[in-house]
Amino acid sequence: MAFFTDHGDEFVLDSLSSVDGKPVTMIDRADVELPALEEEQKDALPQEEAAALEEWLKGLYPDKFSKVTLGKRLVSGAAVALQSGNDMGPEMRAYMKAMGQEVPESHPQLELNPSNPLVKKLSALRTENPELAQMVADQIANTALLRAGMLDDPAVLAQSSQALMEQLLLK
Repeated sequence: MAFFTDHGDEFVLDSLSSVDGKPVTMIDRADVELPALEEEQKDALPQEEAAALEEWLKGLYPDKFSKVTLGKRLVSGAAVALQSGNDMGPEMRAYMKAMGQEVPESHPQLELNPSNPLVKKLSALRTENPELAQMVADQIANTALLRAGMLDDPAVLAQSSQALMEQLLLK
């Protein structure tokens, strides 16, 4: 197993299909099938509640994410943004943008961890306080996009963070 964390690694990986007979796979792709965890996620949202949260989130982000799911990919984090199909990676998109070229539209997917305390609280909050729930959902989604290098405007994250803190602290 190798980790590629340097600038430019994405260009190398895009041109490789295998190394020493072993396939090269970028883990940030939505279509990557990961092996099952040894044990099921503990304390996950019940299936019915998870489905309701998933539908609510799909309604919030019909144009931001091509797909929103609650999955088993994450162990501790709240959410991860994944590249869809053959979408261009974030590094290549940044290079094209810096060169003044037109950047193709991205269609990221959002996968949430149904065992994460933030996600479980969000599920309850969506009916208790929909306005605050949307702010929390925005923060989770934007943080996932930032971590994946897919957030086009980081100021959006700063604005949503400030709005969330004001909502929580200035009541």
